[in-house]
Amino acid sequence: MKAYNFKMFHIIKLLFCMAAATLPNLNAQVNTSHTIEFSGCTWFVKSDFWGPGPNLWSDSQESVWVDEKGRLHLKIRKINGKWHCAEVYTTEFTTFGEHRFLIEGDIQHLDKNVVLGLFVYADDNHEIDIEFSKWGDYNPLDIGSFAVQPYTIEGNIDRFPVGLDSFRTTQIIDWQDKYILFNSFQGHMLELLPQPEYFLNHWIYWGDSNPDSLDNLRTHINFWLFRGESPVTITNLEIIITKVIQPLTTEVGQNENDKKVPEDFLLYQNYPNPFRSWTTINYELLKSANVTLSIYNSLGKKVRTLVNTFQES
Repeated sequence: MKAYNFKMFHIIKLLFCMAAATLPNLNAQVNTSHTIEFSGCTWFVKSDFWGPGPNLWSDSQESVWVDEKGRLHLKIRKINGKWHCAEVYTTEFTTFGEHRFLIEGDIQHLDKNVVLGLFVYADDNHEIDIEFSKWGDYNPLDIGSFAVQPYTIEGNIDRFPVGLDSFRTTQIIDWQDKYILFNSFQGHMLELLPQPEYFLNHWIYWGDSNPDSLDNLRTHINFWLFRGESPVTITNLEIIITKVIQPLTTEVGQNENDKKVPEDFLLYQNYPNPFRSWTTINYELLKSANVTLSIYNSLGKKVRTLVNTFQES
C-alpha cells in the first residue's frame, strides 16, 4: 500500500469517494416472516423477546411503519403494561462500501435508558456500530459512540459528545477491507460531506476486528432500552429514519450488473476528510504501472500533482 501525506489548505474532492449493542448469544440472527419495504430494499421486523437488553420487540404497525413520505418510524411503546422496542434489518447481506443513515430525531436528549443503534451485524464478534445513548446516566459527557466489536478491545471504540442545532443528522459507516471510516454530522446530505463546522465526530479504524465481506453481515437499525430498563420519561420515544443508502441497494450510483472490480488500481477515501492542513491518501496498484496522482480544488482546477512516476505493484 502506498500512502501520501499531503499538507495543503485546499479542500479537495476525490473521485472515489451500525449498533445496537451486541445481541446476547441467545439471539444469533433473528429471522421473522414480517417484512417492510424501505429505502429501496426489504427489511425484517424483529418481534418477541431478544437482545439487546434483553427486551421485548414489537412488529406492529404502531411500532414500526413507513409513512407516506417513505420515512421509517421506530417507536418504543408500552403494550399491555410492558415496554416493547423496535428493530429492522435487511433481508439481504451487505458488503464493503458506504452505509449512510439520514436521521430525524432529538438524539442529544434521549431518555437515559434509550439507545439508538445503526450498525452492520453478523454476530457479536462481527459488528460495526454507531450508537447514541446515555447508558443509564442522567448527564453523561459523551452520548455518541463509534465501535467495532468486541468494543472491550483497546482501540475498538471512540466516544464523543453531541451538540445539535437541528434534529436532522447524517451518520456514516464506510466499511472497507482495510479500514472503517465513521462520520457523524448535522443535517442531511445524500452524497458529499459538509463543511467542518457541521461535523459531530470523525474516526477511522485500522484495527484487527474489521469483519470480512464474506461474514454475512446485515444492516440493522434499532431503538431499544438499555438493560431492558423502563424509560424515565415518556417523551422522545420515536425516531425517524429518512433514508438509508448502502451497498445492497441500487441507489449508490450503479446497478449490480454494471459494477466492475478495478483491474489496475484501488484509490481509497482520504482521511481525515474534511481537513484543514493535511490529509492522507492511500492507494494500491494491482500491477506495476505509470502513476499520476493529482489534486483538484472545489472548482475543478488542478492544484498540484503529487505523484507522476512508474511504480511497482
